[in-house]
Amino acid sequence: MGKIIVFIVYIVLFSIKVNAEEFKVFYSGFSFTGNYSDKTATIKLTDQILKKKVDGMSVIDKSLLDATKKITPKNFTIITASMADLEKGEEESIVMSVALDYEEYNFEFEPITKTYLNYFDLYFQILFYNFKSKKLIASIPYSAEISFFSKNKLEQKEILDHLKRFYSTGLTGKNKEPLNAFTVYEKIMNNFELKNKYRNRMGVTKVIIEDKAKDFIPDTYKSRNESLKILFAQSFSTRLSLNQNVALVPYNEGESLGKTMKLVFVNTDTIFNILLPKPDFNIELTIRGFKKVKAKESDISDLYLYGSYINLKILQPELNKIYLDDKFKKSHQVKIPKNIKNIKDWRKFYFSTVKLFEEVTEQFSLKNPEWIKASNGNMDIISKFAEIETLLSKCR
Repeated sequence: MGKIIVFIVYIVLFSIKVNAEEFKVFYSGFSFTGNYSDKTATIKLTDQILKKKVDGMSVIDKSLLDATKKITPKNFTIITASMADLEKGEEESIVMSVALDYEEYNFEFEPITKTYLNYFDLYFQILFYNFKSKKLIASIPYSAEISFFSKNKLEQKEILDHLKRFYSTGLTGKNKEPLNAFTVYEKIMNNFELKNKYRNRMGVTKVIIEDKAKDFIPDTYKSRNESLKILFAQSFSTRLSLNQNVALVPYNEGESLGKTMKLVFVNTDTIFNILLPKPDFNIELTIRGFKKVKAKESDISDLYLYGSYINLKILQPELNKIYLDDKFKKSHQVKIPKNIKNIKDWRKFYFSTVKLFEEVTEQFSLKNPEWIKASNGNMDIISKFAEIETLLSKCR
């Protein structure tokens, strides 16, 4: 139907060491986070694909199972034949699942080429948890963005067909290799070393979307405010984990002990309440606003700057200590042909925000003075970044 032009996957790889003893990990299939009734809002396309069966299984479950059977982890064995036996010890009670947090499909029309640029955004977590205690052991988030052209606006069936191919047989990436939703999952699991405990934990505990930002948010999100918060939290968490190689507690608004995450297994509709560990270091993310400015004009096209503005706060509640509470900004250049009408700005603002997440999480280690001057303006932040780098080392 179209040519795949971009496949960007942000992988989170936790380099974790354990004793020489090998663990048994019981595979529990594909799942999603949230209440059962949330499926039609957060994963409505995937939910429809789940109804398509192959050998008595959904095409997604079969594809994930096939990928899991090919994995050869470093220090654990994945048991796919049965679930954990609750009568056995803690090691044999470790269960893993691949959970979908959120999905989204968007498109834009390009009048010069008279084509449609289509986007899929998928946000996953690979979860390890203790089946006896229902306590989370490790969470590995990753996201995938797929972009492709089509000559016509895709009908609902065509959208589903593309997504089904991504989950099963795969789509062709820019390097011509076949890629599906679980290609990266295999790579992560082959390099992942399991560990029972972390010294310290970090996670996004609050997302604030200020009024100046809400003015640019599409109406489809305004009725799903929590979904938008999850989107921002997951986007930031993925980049922080990738760039700093740290384990993160999944986003769950608040900081109190005893928070749980609902995990729904699609093959049985069973709902588990997974107990999340309390983060030692909290991340509070504020989306302050967006700004669009015409920077350059020509007879053919105009150059616009899409600006994103955030505030990032990192604190240790038990010590009542704040390590960072600062504002950052990023502008993204976009050239738009003169004859484009009804420009969809949201995707461009979101891309600018994600790029800012990418850069600020890199700069915790790089501390580039030019970047700090352009993004924040206060050179004193270098010492704050150095302190945060120390915190991150405690979470690895």
